[in-house]
Amino acid sequence: MNRIHHYQGLDSRQKSGQEATEPASTNNRFTRSLGKSRSSFNNSVSQSITSSIQKGKSYYLNHLEVYYNMHLIEILAGLFLVNQGFVSIR
Repeated sequence: MNRIHHYQGLDSRQKSGQEATEPASTNNRFTRSLGKSRSSFNNSVSQSITSSIQKGKSYYLNHLEVYYNMHLIEILAGLFLVNQGFVSIR
């Protein structure tokens, strides 16, 4: 009976907006700190994933750019030779 009354009192205090002084408050504090550490961990993980994606993307794009530039030079040289060939045919 006493236990039921104790929990009813705790509920009424929580409803009124006051934090209970029973172990529930330490539990809330612990849960809050856990949530903070979890969110900071998630942030650090997402930052590291993002940075590794950026590194991989820049590496890939650099190689793509080198490849594109090589082939662009080949294409321009080929066009030049084709144009020279047409000029010589005329």
